[in-house]
Amino acid sequence: MIEAGIVFLTRVLGQAIGDRVELLVLHIGVEHPTGLRPAFADDGRVLGPPPPVLRLTVLAAPRTSADALAAADAVLEFFHHRPVFDAATAPSLGPLGIARLTVAVQPLDLGTLAAVWQGLQRPALPALTWQVTLVPGTPTSVVRAGPDDR
Repeated sequence: MIEAGIVFLTRVLGQAIGDRVELLVLHIGVEHPTGLRPAFADDGRVLGPPPPVLRLTVLAAPRTSADALAAADAVLEFFHHRPVFDAATAPSLGPLGIARLTVAVQPLDLGTLAAVWQGLQRPALPALTWQVTLVPGTPTSVVRAGPDDR
């Protein structure tokens, strides 16, 4: 599901701003939601607790230094207007088993960001980090891809 989520984001971001950034997963965490109601069947039976959600820290890294600020600005603009993807806004998530995908800016301090670039063995460029939350769902069999995911 993690790979499918990143591929989905890369595709919709690429359709919007081109091949100017790559998404790199820096951290993966699993969170068991508390305070949420369990899922119920149509007949009222309890199906179980809500599924755990995956929280990823993702770096939107510019591909070239010449385009770094413009690429960071384009990514910020894109996700500012589209922070949530679900069945209504992105039907192609259903076949991936993702019920909802949310994106929020998650700034890293300069020391951590410098360590990330050093670990990648790449020159430090202006970049943004995001918290991506993946809420699992039941995979559907219909695959729809295309401009409806923008």
